[in-house]
Parts: sequence; C-alpha cells; structure tokens
Amino acid sequence: MPVVVDNRLYDLRLTDCPTINHFPSSSLQEWAEYRGYGLRHAAAYILVYDVSDEDSFSYVRFMREQILACRGYSQHDVPIIVAANKADLQAS
Repeated sequence: MPVVVDNRLYDLRLTDCPTINHFPSSSLQEWAEYRGYGLRHAAAYILVYDVSDEDSFSYVRFMREQILACRGYSQHDVPIIVAANKADLQAS
C-alpha cells in the first residue's frame, strides 16, 4: 500500500501475525516456524494489546524485549509502536 509522508512515497506492507510463543532468534528458526512473516527483517513493529486484559500487555512487553534482544538493536534502532485496543470495552 503506497503511503505519502513529507512528499515522499513509501511502499507499506502490514502483516497481521497470529500470537507467537517467541520471537525467532535466527533466520533458520524464522524459516522453520514463521515463514512468510518477515519478522526478523521488519523495518518497524506495531504491537497491539487488549486494555481489558493485563496478560496481553505482559505479552507485548515480552515480545518487545525479545525483538530487541534477537535483532541486537537498542530501542532507538528499530521503531516499535505499542497500541492499545478495545479501550471502549474497558470498565470505568
């Protein structure tokens, strides 16, 4: 999907992945378990959690830590966006 930002055209591809148990620590593991998702070579990550489920936030935190550890980057080298979902269902 083409996107224009600051008068520059970017080709954007979003991939909705199922829940994974762990971020692949090698290209071989990615190929064997998560073929086609491009997890280890993504330019950015969007991690979505359910605001009504504390465990989902813990999972997102766990995935963020694994992404940074497995890719060998600091948090400033690869954009990771954490987004809340189902805020309209949160109890008052």
